[in-house]
Amino acid sequence: MGLIRDRLSKDDLVYIFCACVLPIHIWGILNLLIDIPSWLFYYNYIEIIGGVAYTLVFSLVEATLVFIGVVSLRLLLPKRWAAEWFVSFSILLVLELTITALLFQYFTVQGIYYKTELLLASTLIIGLTALLISKFDRLHHLIRSIASHLTILAYVYVFFDIVGLFIVFIRNL
Repeated sequence: MGLIRDRLSKDDLVYIFCACVLPIHIWGILNLLIDIPSWLFYYNYIEIIGGVAYTLVFSLVEATLVFIGVVSLRLLLPKRWAAEWFVSFSILLVLELTITALLFQYFTVQGIYYKTELLLASTLIIGLTALLISKFDRLHHLIRSIASHLTILAYVYVFFDIVGLFIVFIRNL
């Protein structure tokens, strides 16, 4: 844990975790809201609550894995490199990769296969983001400010994830 503390503060870890939690949960909840009206015809309320709980737990696991990946990226980079702006970059990196994954899902469902072009565009956008954050200090502070304000919403999602985890645990006893 000392290696992580040397490179990231507690606030940095919270901001990065919130950046991982928010887009994944928003996408999971939106997909869930698309499916719930059809579930009302076939399932009772207990089964629907169980489906929602499984979705929330899966979103929490996915967000945790993405968080571990981003923190591992910071541990692989040299200590001095990107020390000030890594949190802002990682927040935008998670957001850009989430949007890329959403576009992959959308294009696959539609039967459109532009995967190479999408990966190329995503790589260019990530590179441009790194350049902009390293050059403009105001952008770095704006992103951190937005992340600090969205932390409360992420805490609400994590609370419901813990409730969902409890429901999944009770259902599987």
